Amino acid sequence: MAARARRARRPPEQPPSASDEEQVKEEQAWRRECIGANIRNARKAAGLSQRRFATRAGVSDGYLSDVELGRPAVTCDFLVRVAFYLVESLFSE
Repeated sequence: MAARARRARRPPEQPPSASDEEQVKEEQAWRRECIGANIRNARKAAGLSQRRFATRAGVSDGYLSDVELGRPAVTCDFLVRVAFYLVESLFSE
């Protein structure tokens, strides 16, 4: 009978510490700020006001303003709408 190889036991996972959670929150805030800044730069490069860009992208201008400031978590739907409009604006007059 062949000897069975023993599997090494993994130590139990520790719950994230408060400092880990704070670091994750800081990273998320940084990412939201980067996304917002990139959207604002692209909008300005296209020569559009927030209101006009928001209307054409199908979002509210208040929400767009908050996103540009890095406040809310951005949904995938929002990013798709913004990306679609930006690409569309590149190929229009």
